[in-house]
Parts: sequence; C-alpha cells; structure tokens
Amino acid sequence: MKPAYSRIGNNQFNEYPMKIAENALCCYVNDTYRLFQDMLRNTTNLPMVGPDGLCPVPSGHYWFKQVKNLMNNVPPMVPEGYWRLTFIISGPRDVVEIQVFVILSKGFFGG
Repeated sequence: MKPAYSRIGNNQFNEYPMKIAENALCCYVNDTYRLFQDMLRNTTNLPMVGPDGLCPVPSGHYWFKQVKNLMNNVPPMVPEGYWRLTFIISGPRDVVEIQVFVILSKGFFGG
C-alpha cells in the first residue's frame, strides 16, 4: 500500500513516508486483516477470517460504510486531512491498482 497525504484536499497528494511491507494477498488477509477485522464489524461485507484462515478470497463486490470507530486506532503522529491509499495487487498476468480516498478528522469523531 502507498499512502499519500493532502492537507487541504486540493488533489495535490504527497506520498507519506510510511513503510508498509509488500505481502501476498492471502498472507495479508490471514495475518494483518485478521487483527483488525473486529474493528470493521457492521461496517463492511468483507468476509470474516476464521481460525483456519481464508484463501483464496471469495470474489464479489465489497463495500465499507460508516467507518467511524477506527479513529481510536490511528497513531497520533498521523495528521488529519485527506488521504489516498493505493493498493497494488499483482498476479501472474495482471496488475490491479485500487485507490481509496479517506478524510481523517480526529475531532469530528471524538478521537
């Protein structure tokens, strides 16, 4: 994932110096996502990872709605503002790039 930050939301994003290691999708789902999936309960239709793991990830249309409870888990050094998170998923023949745009406002959510 490549995070980028824009303080005023003028679509001029600067890559943020946060290091997030590349990992295989199944490793990410079964390790990292599993740690945070409870925070997303009732805000997404992503599948929950059980004790035996989840791989391959089932195909489908996934969504996130009303994700407000994550603010307590954002490190204090991460600034408020507009964020672009670019996820790059590569396979043997194709590369998919997914961009997620987030407005991070700690005061608005009471964080």
